[in-house]
This record gives sequence, C-alpha cells and structure tokens, in this order.
Amino acid sequence: WLHHQKPENYPSFVENPRLVNAVYLADNLVRREKIGFSGYQHICDIYAEGKKLGISKEKIDKIASSIMDRMAPFSDLIGLGEKEEEVDLSRDALIDANRELGRTNAQLWQRQRQFEVRSACFDAMDRFTRALGAGDSLAAVCGEAAEAVRQMTNAAQAVAFALLKKTRCIQTAAVEVDKDAPQCALLDMSSNAATDEFQDLIDLPMVRGIGPAPHATLPIWWHCFERGDCDEWFMLPILHREELVGGIIVAGAGDSVRKLAGARKECEGLSRAIGLAVVNARDRLEAERMNEELLDLNRRLHEAQTELVRTKSISIVAAMAAGAAHELNNPLAVIAGRAQMLRGASQDPKESETLATVYEQARRASQIVQELMEFAKPAPGKPTKSKLATVLQKTCQHWQQASSLGDGQIQFTLVDPRATVYADPQHIETILSAVVANGIEAMRPETARLHINSPSSMSDEMVRIIVEDNGCGMTPDVLDHALDPFFSHRPAGRGRGLGLSKAYRLAEISGGRLWIESTPKKGTIVTIELPQAAPKS
Repeated sequence: WLHHQKPENYPSFVENPRLVNAVYLADNLVRREKIGFSGYQHICDIYAEGKKLGISKEKIDKIASSIMDRMAPFSDLIGLGEKEEEVDLSRDALIDANRELGRTNAQLWQRQRQFEVRSACFDAMDRFTRALGAGDSLAAVCGEAAEAVRQMTNAAQAVAFALLKKTRCIQTAAVEVDKDAPQCALLDMSSNAATDEFQDLIDLPMVRGIGPAPHATLPIWWHCFERGDCDEWFMLPILHREELVGGIIVAGAGDSVRKLAGARKECEGLSRAIGLAVVNARDRLEAERMNEELLDLNRRLHEAQTELVRTKSISIVAAMAAGAAHELNNPLAVIAGRAQMLRGASQDPKESETLATVYEQARRASQIVQELMEFAKPAPGKPTKSKLATVLQKTCQHWQQASSLGDGQIQFTLVDPRATVYADPQHIETILSAVVANGIEAMRPETARLHINSPSSMSDEMVRIIVEDNGCGMTPDVLDHALDPFFSHRPAGRGRGLGLSKAYRLAEISGGRLWIESTPKKGTIVTIELPQAAPKS
C-alpha cells in the first residue's frame, strides 16, 4: 500500500522499509519499460533509488533487459501473443483496469494525507491536555499550547498569546525547539500609545483553522523574537464559543501548514480545546486579581478608619489643650512673677532657695503649656524649597554632636542628591529631630546604628525620608498608640509623649504624612513623606 510513496515519506511504524523500497523501485522500473499502466505517471530516478538499496546501475540495466523475456510466459498464459484481436482486447481491458487502479490509488493517497493531518491534530490535542495540570497559571497554559502547535507544524519557534480585556493586557509565552522552558511575559496595553494596537487585536475577524497570521499580531511575535529573515507567519486562533481569546503564531512552517489547511474541523477542535483551558486560567487570574483588590480596599478602609479616629482624637485633644493652656498661662505667669519678686526682697537664704524652686517649676509648667499650645495650634509655617541633602546632613551633624553616639553610628544615604523638599524648614527640623531622638532613645549606645536614607528622585512628586534604627522596637500595643499625644512608653519623667505626635501633625500640615513600622527586639522604621515642590494652583 506504500509502493507509490517515496521512501523518505514512509510512516515510522513500517517494520521493513527496505522491502517496501524494493517494491517501490520495481514498480517504477516496469512502468519505465511500458509494462502496465496504473494511472500513476511519475517515475522516480531509478538509479538513485537503486543506489539506496546497494544495487548498481549495471545490475539495474541487466534486470531491465531481462524483464520482457521473463514476461513472455505470462503473456502466453493469458493469450496475449495468439491473435491480434485477443491481444487488443486484453490490452484494452488491462488499460481500463490500470486506470481504475490509478483512481483508487489516488483516492487512497488523499485519504492517507487526511489521516496524517488528522493524526497530527489529535496528537497535538493529546499532548496539550496531558501537559495541563490542575490550577495551571495562564502563562503555563499558553506555554503548553505554543509547544503543542509548534510540534504539530514542525516549526522552530512559536508564540501563544491570550487577550485580557478587563485589564487590557496580553499574556504571551514563546517556545523554541532548543529550549526547555517557555519565555512568558505580561504586556500592559493600557497606555494611550498601545490602545489602538490592543483594539486591533480584539477586532480580529473570527477565523476557523490555521492560516496566515494577521498583521496586527506580528508586534507580539517581534516582542518575543528578533525579526530575523522570516517573512511568512501563520496563526491558529484560540476560540471559546464565538469569541477570539488569543492565538498561536508560528514562523517558517509553510509546507506543514498547507497540509493542515484541509483539516479545518480538526484544527478548530484543537483551537477550542486550547480556548477552554485559556478561559478557565484567565477567569482564575481575574478572580485572584479581584480578591487582591478587595483585600487592598479592606486594608485601605481600615487604615482610613483608623486615621479618621486618630485625627478626630488629636483634634479633640488639641482643642482641650488649647483651652487648658489659655486658662493656665495667666496663673503661672502670676506665680512666676511673684516668686521672683519675693526672692529679690528676701534676706533668708533658705527662703530664697525655696522661692527659686517655685519660680523654676512655674517656668517649667509654662513651657509645658507653651508646648501644648504649639501642638494644639501649630504655626502654619512658611514653606520653601530646600535641598534634601543639606537638610539631612544638617540633622546628622546636629545629632552626632548632641548624642553620645560615635562616628559612623549615624549615617544618611541619598539616591538622588538633586532631590528637594518643599516645607517650612523649622517644621522639617522639628519632625526629623523628634524621629531621630526617639530612635536614639530606643538604642543601646554601644551597638546603636541609625540610618537616614531617601530613595526619592527628582521625578517624584513626594520625597520620602526613611529613619531606621536597630533599637528595642515596639510591641503591637505600643505601636498602635505611638502617634497618640501624651502617650509615652518611657519611664516616668523621661518625656511628655508629644514628640512623635507633633511630628505626625506637622507632616500633615506640610502636605505629607508619617507612619511607623516596628518589630520588637529588631528596631523601628519611620517613614516621612513631604512634597518635593509647591502644589499647582
């Protein structure tokens, strides 16, 4: 059944291809000698095929010259040599029979080609479905689809892509014959520049079966592979119901694709099997994305509620502090003034010392009241643009001198030395001083490391300053109240608990924000964000 096939086209399961090759050579030899006619007119290179079997040209010529003598007994047996009428009749019958055999062989050949094409499609579908795993990602599904079609078309390279219409993205997976793992990428097409390209892909016509790749899909190929010398691309669309959800592009597989052109139903079946897997993976991805968005919204809502409560609490405390300060200032001024007058008139040293203590404590109480007033109604400030490097260097130098820390224990780092900060210089100094003082207080001097850095660049709208220490850190309950006014976790008498809360309030007034992250026994990170330029009017 293969004696009209070239030896290189024999299926892999043929057990004795050498025997089939000998029949193929014999068939061509008798047709060259005009013996019989099967309707199949092509005659191979007799000598080249004989060489494959180890038969020399001389041997073939000797066989050919003896054929007619060996045919004579069979001709006599069926009466071909007896009478002219009988010979003509037999010859016509043989010609008709050979023509019918030729038509039958042509039909069998066509059916064989169809069988091979269908087998290739079914093999690709089987390879794809076997490679899939439960819960595979969209990138993994695209990679398996690209590899299945690449092998089906005998192409060296293939790219599968899936359209994510909700997020305006394209998931791609590129495979090559000499590489084990696919190269996957998620292309963001949401920018204005890419809007038209993405819309062209969505508007591609519904095509069933494999065919020339639409021009709109070629940028996807060029994103995955270099342009090279190829000028012919083909695409198998990925279909789900009546929707085009993606495609698989191959290059340089023209002969294989043309064989597949007649198997439209089989190719469409493969396309829809891949489409079902792609849609399932895409829906899982969309569900995960929506779940992440929901979690993020819940987190932001919780933070907003916490921030609202904190802001409201600070406003209430500020109002109370302002009222109390107003009521306390006058009595404290009277007490301090009278104590100073009495001290000046007193002749008793012990009494003078007592009056000095009264005066000092009244003055200290007045200072506390002043701090309460500044917290309750801070000055609006006069924002100016300052170089961030100058601000941080000044802060480091001040605390290097004011603290007991040695050289190198306080450091600062800038990503972009050109970065600026737009705020009142006094407010910036107060914010940084409160944060740095809190960090130094939390560390042991012998192991202290305080790092101030800014990852911001000139292109950012907000400048970010990060102060990190390796101190004792904060427990969750302390961290929850660290920014509350009058809260202090230090021993009694070590502070009034207004440092971080005042810094937080000044950061808000300056158009920025401040937040704290801390781990017990590991340290604390305070992040400050301030505008880099004046707001646009």
